[in-house]
Amino acid sequence: MITYNSAGHLCLSYDKQIIILEKWNINPLGFDELDDYINGNSELKISFFDSKSAFNSQVKINPDDFLEITMILPNTFKVYCLVKGGWLPLNLGLKHSKVIADRNFISGLINNFHQGKFKKEDELGWLSELQNLDWTIDITLFAMEANEKKFVDYLTVREQLEEAKLKIRKALPNLKLQEYKGITLHDYAWKLINDLRELIQKRQNFLLEANALMQKPFKNNNQIIETWYKLKEICEKNEIYQKDIALILSVLHVVSSDNNRSSIFNKVLKFSSGFNKETAYNASFDINLLEMFINYSVIYNDSNFIAVTSDKNLALVAAMWGNFRHIYSNGSETQFKVTIPIEFFKNDEFLQLKFKELFG
Repeated sequence: MITYNSAGHLCLSYDKQIIILEKWNINPLGFDELDDYINGNSELKISFFDSKSAFNSQVKINPDDFLEITMILPNTFKVYCLVKGGWLPLNLGLKHSKVIADRNFISGLINNFHQGKFKKEDELGWLSELQNLDWTIDITLFAMEANEKKFVDYLTVREQLEEAKLKIRKALPNLKLQEYKGITLHDYAWKLINDLRELIQKRQNFLLEANALMQKPFKNNNQIIETWYKLKEICEKNEIYQKDIALILSVLHVVSSDNNRSSIFNKVLKFSSGFNKETAYNASFDINLLEMFINYSVIYNDSNFIAVTSDKNLALVAAMWGNFRHIYSNGSETQFKVTIPIEFFKNDEFLQLKFKELFG
């Protein structure tokens, strides 16, 4: 069981004793653990390092000690914290964090909390302490997305932000809202929209064309590689960087499954026979959450920015990219390196090598 005391120290039950940590770091969890967690396995093995116990801890922990505890953390709220290197469950990931949140997560807070208390049954009691974990939420994506499935105007951005602020104050009165120095939040959100507009439009066009290739299964390596080349051509036509996240997810979707409806990548990209401009916009915005997280974790590297999402497939993609390394960003293009496990290439070394040749 996990709790935090009045001093903000982390309290853990371990071998019938209580460990109280005043300082700690946690090794992020990976793809397999998240997949199991989503599918109902709430038993997680959490590894702590560079930790220090408080004076009143029953077990003494020094920074050089490695501490591994198996704990039950029910996925009651069904949201996931994306952190550098992988993911963490909500009550471990939020502590002392600045959160980039998607619209679904913010709506979940508004709908499931009132005056700081979780409205439904709280199995371990910690959800009602959520607002006291010393975290700050960035609500700009709530206004930018606005549930419109298209670009919104400046007035809508202002209205959405005021609505979110009002509702969050009712749901979680003590939760801090992220502000940015020298600019109002609505002007910051509007600037982001304009900075991203061209790239999102290019991604929309890319995804609309790519969708036409995704309406049949890919039965052999020749079909897979042929489709990869076609995707690369569509990317060039739309003047998108050759390692853009939308392209890489599309490429991985092609190879990841014989059934083009079943891959996690397609559940993010949303390819289907009814795919349209609105669907492409939504998919582009989901991709944008990942990209913002990658960029913010570098730009504000001393601020512990994380991303929180209710989209389990987006979380799985982020967990798969747990070892990403940021290379470069200029506002319209983000470059990063990542090692993708061979299991996402049908455990076929030839396909993995071909992917590196074309997109690595």
